[in-house]
Amino acid sequence: ETPAGRVVILGCAHRGVVATLDQIAALRPTARLQAVMGGMHLRSAAPSALRWTVDALRHSGYERLVPAHCSGLPAIAALWAACPGRCSEAGVGTTLSF
Repeated sequence: ETPAGRVVILGCAHRGVVATLDQIAALRPTARLQAVMGGMHLRSAAPSALRWTVDALRHSGYERLVPAHCSGLPAIAALWAACPGRCSEAGVGTTLSF
């Protein structure tokens, strides 16, 4: 929890980024949603699963999405296209403030 709201940091969301976020929301349903960042484990996702996940994240309420690590370039590109102005880079040495 940060002053700006909930920030979720994913190492690698093997169980699914949406399932992970749903579980977190169940634990803290009233927390403000600020950012989800890290490995979204979509590198090998089927096109239909990728479309479903991108759509779910687009409607998630998170103000900032920072796909990295095992998210994969197709997923990163799809999120940037679907969520203009909400995605941020997360290369080595990136600093983010909340």
